Amino acid sequence: MRYSSQLFFTVTRIVTFALCCFWLQVSDAQNEPKRVFDEDFKERYNNEKFNYEGKEVVRYTRRGSGEFEEFENKKTEIDEENNEEEFTGDVPRFQFLNWIFVIALILAVIYLAYILINEGGTSLFSSKKNTEITTHEDFSVENIEQTDIEGLIASAEKSGDYRLAIRFYHILVLKRLSLKNFIKLEEDKTNEEYFYEVKQQGFSNDFKFTSYLYDYIWYGEFPINLKQYQIAKENFVQLIKKVAS
Repeated sequence: MRYSSQLFFTVTRIVTFALCCFWLQVSDAQNEPKRVFDEDFKERYNNEKFNYEGKEVVRYTRRGSGEFEEFENKKTEIDEENNEEEFTGDVPRFQFLNWIFVIALILAVIYLAYILINEGGTSLFSSKKNTEITTHEDFSVENIEQTDIEGLIASAEKSGDYRLAIRFYHILVLKRLSLKNFIKLEEDKTNEEYFYEVKQQGFSNDFKFTSYLYDYIWYGEFPINLKQYQIAKENFVQLIKKVAS
């Protein structure tokens, strides 16, 4: 879970940075100043003062008169309307694509968080796993140190439920590690995180191996017989002795 949390926060920072850059680009595009010409700018330059061709002007025709002028005015109005419709049509489309991009990023972050929280490791005390033990009190951080785990192991062995006995042995290991202050028990903490806390100890590899046995037998629902159980049990017993020494 420790590494999963770090990965989640790293991805979150990357996505946040990408969103900031994206919105800055959108803001710059929307705030870009537009050059607007006065409506009568053509008329200002349509007289003798601005005749640069060197030709003698006999007489200027009054603007707005004649069929050709009417045709030009009408054509200009149509072109302006088309340009305006094209521009205004692109704005909502651009905004729509922006929102699609943002929503996709948000959904990706939510999905990643869900995967890391629910599938990032095998929690020992989560309610989902506790429901598999129907005849015994669910373990929690508050009651593990007060629970007679040795008695639960003996009961599981007597009933021939060796998978459950392996589970109890693993929890017994965690209890002894906690009592020796090698680890700090927390809800939804994973074996990977507990190994990170004891990796400097001489029994760290033993803990890693027994955690593998526990995950394979309990969570993998691997059925074991008495002989297989005794071999696996011996690894837990030896680890408990090393923790106590």
